Amino acid sequence: MLEQNCAYTQRNKHMHSNRGFINLGRNIVNKYRSTRTQDKTKKTAYKLTHTTKTTRMKIIDIDNYDIIKAGKEYISESSVNIQQLLGIMEKNETFIFWLQPKNGDINSQLACIKINGVYYNLNLKMEKVIFRHIRLTKNFINQEKLEDGTPKLRIPQRLLKEKLRTALRAQQV
Repeated sequence: MLEQNCAYTQRNKHMHSNRGFINLGRNIVNKYRSTRTQDKTKKTAYKLTHTTKTTRMKIIDIDNYDIIKAGKEYISESSVNIQQLLGIMEKNETFIFWLQPKNGDINSQLACIKINGVYYNLNLKMEKVIFRHIRLTKNFINQEKLEDGTPKLRIPQRLLKEKLRTALRAQQV
């Protein structure tokens, strides 16, 4: 019986070989594809690892910032669901507060939202949803002046870099 198993293993060795993979302890890294790890619970040799994307927003300490432009506070009686917020805030800048660090310049401004009295920094996904309607034109300038003459960014710097990167990729295709 043992000899039959050895013969079976030799015949089907190509099915479980690690050709094209780099072994880093428990992690097996494919040179051409995503990371795979050994699955100890099932009979299959490997499984793809999937990382869950967390959409977290960091709390901002308002004492370190000056408010450049105040937005509307979002008040929620229950816990805040980010997916629900995305639907409400799509193409809607009325909830956006623009903050600038004390002793900072215009390029250090950041957009945030105020939920139940607490200021939260926007994640990239939220920025994309809120500022989706702003298109990069040929002579796009990422600054505007408020009614009192204070300069303000039109879109956050991180989102501008992302939009420029995507625009360059679209031009190359």
